[in-house]
Amino acid sequence: MRRQPVPSRIQEHHLSRKKVGKRENLRGFSLLELLVVMGILSLLIMLLLPAIVQSRSSARRLTCMNHLRQLSLAMTMQIDQADRFPAAGLFGKTGNRKYHNWVTSLLPQLDQTNLFNSYDLAKEYLDDTNFALTRTPLPVLVCPDDVSAERGEGNLSYVVNGGIGWTVPVDCPATFHARETQASIHPLDLNGNGIVCPLEQEPGPEPSDLDYLKSLSLFFVENWPYRTGTQRFHRRQDVTDGLTTTLMLTENIRAGFDPQVTSSWGTPEPFRTMFFVSARICPDDRCQSGKIDLMQANHHHGAAAREAINAALDQAEGTAPWPSSGHPGQVHVGWCDGHVSPLSENVDGQVYFAIVTPQGGQVHNRFAESVVNTGQF
Repeated sequence: MRRQPVPSRIQEHHLSRKKVGKRENLRGFSLLELLVVMGILSLLIMLLLPAIVQSRSSARRLTCMNHLRQLSLAMTMQIDQADRFPAAGLFGKTGNRKYHNWVTSLLPQLDQTNLFNSYDLAKEYLDDTNFALTRTPLPVLVCPDDVSAERGEGNLSYVVNGGIGWTVPVDCPATFHARETQASIHPLDLNGNGIVCPLEQEPGPEPSDLDYLKSLSLFFVENWPYRTGTQRFHRRQDVTDGLTTTLMLTENIRAGFDPQVTSSWGTPEPFRTMFFVSARICPDDRCQSGKIDLMQANHHHGAAAREAINAALDQAEGTAPWPSSGHPGQVHVGWCDGHVSPLSENVDGQVYFAIVTPQGGQVHNRFAESVVNTGQF
């Protein structure tokens, strides 16, 4: 058998140095090196975090706008099929019975035909079965930036254009004022003759309060069943100010579901299904010629400040029928031709009034409007 050669002392020395070198190469980070690495990682995270937050915020805004776009297209389909704008809310003739609203009418166009067929239109929305249906969560009705939305409930982040006001059960124009302590409802004298809530046709050539209400509002409260009381609505051709420049829907995070009361997306109550332009344009709710100030329609100072765009952010649920959103400086709106866009919360009051009213251009003698410039939105 051949014997293996015995390493010399020099070879042993080289082998031992190689082993030591390997051990040196396997040593860990020093404390200083670890601190430097952690500092670099922290800096990278600080640089990337705003971009991540901005990306998520943009995604939520895009989803919010897409939901509004679906509602706007569904609304235009409903208008085409019925040859009229749907009622914002439907009440019994005396006003003490509440039936359904525009959301319920739109369910078939939102691919919710089964839900619509299960709803008993002959019964009030607070009927046990009906109310349970309106508590069904429908993602298309909710903006992801609606901070008041409750998981698993019948939330609503979008409302229809109520214009200058609505009618109380006796078919009189009314307005709503937000105050520091308690909100209140007031009769609205739109023709400025000093007569509010007339029970008969007002005398003289001046249009009546109800005539003005129809010219300055797009959606209305009506009686149910139809033909048992007030029916007031517009058709597409009635929007003489232009479909592309008349608001149809907007955001309001103070609408729909309210944990403090019995409410859902099915409520016909005006404050939870509609938005209004501030009636502060008329001093003391009397719209006298020459005294109307359309700048108050969206004014962020004085008494009108609590009724401006995004003024509802610090107001209670169901008591703030003004456009509001979780997007800083703007709200998303849907127009009568079906397109959607952002609207600045600082839009000029006269321009805002003009894009809210469907026939405002025909009442220059009293409610003079600015020419609408889409660049001002």
